[in-house]
Amino acid sequence: RCQRDVPLGSYTTMEVGGPARYLLEVQTLNQLSWGLDFAEKEHLPVLILGGGSNLLVTFHVRLASHIAHRVVHEVV
Repeated sequence: RCQRDVPLGSYTTMEVGGPARYLLEVQTLNQLSWGLDFAEKEHLPVLILGGGSNLLVTFHVRLASHIAHRVVHEVV
């Protein structure tokens, strides 16, 4: 699922963060691949969000990707 102009505060443990132009919530490796291809075509820098701890988000994020834990386990 890809959303536009999403505040990222709710994705961090400190609940602080500016909006992302796009937020891609990744549940599968195919979705991750699609998101990275999209970012490359649109020349968007990517911020990968894990659990959100120890993370402060700036106010100029172009594409953020929140990756489900099971996808991380598939990659590892």
